[in-house]
Amino acid sequence: MDPINPSPPDSAIDEQDPIQLQVPIHVIPETGSVRSVSSRTPFMINGVKVWSSTPIHIYASEEGQHVLIQPTDGLGSEFVQGWNKLPDELKTRVLAFNLVAHKPIDYWSTLAGPGPNKTQFDHHLRTTSEIATLAKEIYYNRNTFSIEESSFSFTGQAPPPGTRGGISYLAYPNPTINCLIRSLKLDMLLTDMNSEHLIRLSNGTYGFPKLLHLEIVFTLSLGIRTPEDVDSVFELLLPFSIYFGCKGKVLAKAKALGPTSKVKQQQLLDLEEKAQAWLGATFKFGRSNGKCGVVADTYGIL
Repeated sequence: MDPINPSPPDSAIDEQDPIQLQVPIHVIPETGSVRSVSSRTPFMINGVKVWSSTPIHIYASEEGQHVLIQPTDGLGSEFVQGWNKLPDELKTRVLAFNLVAHKPIDYWSTLAGPGPNKTQFDHHLRTTSEIATLAKEIYYNRNTFSIEESSFSFTGQAPPPGTRGGISYLAYPNPTINCLIRSLKLDMLLTDMNSEHLIRLSNGTYGFPKLLHLEIVFTLSLGIRTPEDVDSVFELLLPFSIYFGCKGKVLAKAKALGPTSKVKQQQLLDLEEKAQAWLGATFKFGRSNGKCGVVADTYGIL
């Protein structure tokens, strides 16, 4: 777009009907495309209040450009009457458009950034009781929640004093929330403390009774440099099988400091392959005799 002429190029033609704004929405137009939004009352575009008697055209000049559009007035009786006439399936689809993310939701994406975030979710909880109930179910049931080993996690809380030196820990959502979560992703280092975390997670200590899928990503520590190192570390830290009642997968990721040569890249791939073999033999998913959730029967020595 020419900064002197703010109009989009002639090639950018909006062929869709204007979006009738009723609730906050995220719009990420494809580069060079236009989206139209219409509202009877003033509304906000990325924090700027605008109003117009004709549809507003939004042009994406950059790839992945994110636009948050919010009404400034309440929904009104007209919306309530129309909403009550919708079938439950359509209500769910409408809410899922705003609440289901394409990537795992971590601590940072619950506060800001493109896509469904915690602020937008909270907005739905302040509407009608029916919308709040559906929104809560959709947000926690249909999204994958990512927990990383760091001083901040999904809860956004600082680590308790004395916890791992106040540097690194895993913070799981509290039971009132994790009982709703169906998909979970864990990113962690391979340490003796984290192997204990996983045992407690597998036996239900942390909750997640309705978990359907678990993904665990291990980052290999810098001390693991050869396939022999992998053997010694796994024999020390994970000499047993850990069983989960849900479906899932576990991955190994080798990390390099700085630029890597082709030789170094191949070494990292060899380490990942060796570690992946160990992980595949150690973690067992779907071993719960038909029980639901993360809890399996037991964990045993290899």
